Amino acid sequence: MNASERFDRDLGDMMAELAQPRFPDYFDEVLERAVAIRQRPAWTFPERWFPMGALTRRLPLLPALPARAIGMLLILLLLLTATVAIGVGALLLQQRPAPPFGLAANGLIANSQDGDIYTTDPRTGEVRLIVGGPTADFAPTFSRDGTHVLFIRGLQLEPQEVIAVMIADANGANLRALVEPEVAGELHWSALSPDGRLYAVANSAEGVPRLSVVDLATGARTPIDLPITVTEFEWTNDGRGLIFRGEDESSRSALYYVDADGADLRRLTDRAIGEGQFIGPFPISHDGRYLGYSSFGGNALYLHVLNLETDEVTAWLPVPSEGMATGWPAFSPDNERIAFINYSLPTSVEISAQAMVGPIDGSPTAAQPVGPLVRIPQSTRGLTVQFSPDATSLLITSDAGEVWLADLESGTYEPLDLPKDEFDLAWQRRAP
Repeated sequence: MNASERFDRDLGDMMAELAQPRFPDYFDEVLERAVAIRQRPAWTFPERWFPMGALTRRLPLLPALPARAIGMLLILLLLLTATVAIGVGALLLQQRPAPPFGLAANGLIANSQDGDIYTTDPRTGEVRLIVGGPTADFAPTFSRDGTHVLFIRGLQLEPQEVIAVMIADANGANLRALVEPEVAGELHWSALSPDGRLYAVANSAEGVPRLSVVDLATGARTPIDLPITVTEFEWTNDGRGLIFRGEDESSRSALYYVDADGADLRRLTDRAIGEGQFIGPFPISHDGRYLGYSSFGGNALYLHVLNLETDEVTAWLPVPSEGMATGWPAFSPDNERIAFINYSLPTSVEISAQAMVGPIDGSPTAAQPVGPLVRIPQSTRGLTVQFSPDATSLLITSDAGEVWLADLESGTYEPLDLPKDEFDLAWQRRAP
């Protein structure tokens, strides 16, 4: 008999023995202890108060919404976020300084009327008064980075005219005096350096330095004594010196350069232009290579370009024919074009003037007329021109109070309605 047969024989007896009811020896002791302990109160069981299904189901944080409603909420949230981002971005863009030279975004146009300073958005036509009040404020200009506006404030007329140079944020806030009030002579010329650190002032009043430079950080004013009379001037692009029109004792005028501290005075033009002849304005190209200016001679107006690297003066245009004249140049921010005014004499009492634009280093015959042909009195300059900061448009202003904005790509132009009572306008540069 093997182990398997023996197990089969005993299996029945084993199962019968296990099935008989019986209690362990310690059963009475356990029963006695259990009877002595109180049962747990019924209120402690959660299912007495809540269905067990409610305790096991997750409760939603928000009420259930249709999928379409959720989608619309997300779209509205995205639109709100985009609007806020665009608004903040536009504000930061306005506050961010523009590069002092080269291409920039178009900003506002500043001008004065009735002793107040206004800005106009040429895109929308929106006009804002940024500096008002009883004072006589005029001649606004923008700093080259576009963050500030500068202007002249008349404080007194009699017995002598007293003026102050004022500066404010581009929106007119934080107004303050840039240069302390002083008596103004018949000639008063001033300009802020490209980096905004220095301010140069030329004044013909007695007792006032004829030329001085103010350090805006310290307020220190340094007179610059020169053996020649200084009139109009421009800062060089690096801000180290001034290029100005000077007259010697014989009233012969020429273009000169001098460092901001009065050192390194030298004449730039190869000869004096002639007694009593006017030169200016003389803008400098954005790359610092060229300087343009106008001169009179033989009852004609000539346009010249001075190469600041070689000191060579060239007539950009051929000598005008009888009854023709050219002058008052402006350089484009992309350093590709030059704009100027072309004059003709159809009658003995009137002059026809029109803006012209051509390549800065190209043939004069490539210049093309831009904007309207305007009749002006002979005793006036007639027109001025300036390029938009993005170099796509030309702002044309007449001393009769008319302003046009010409698109250089299409050749079309349209009038601009600006509050103004002065000849020149200032176009703000903004960060690209």
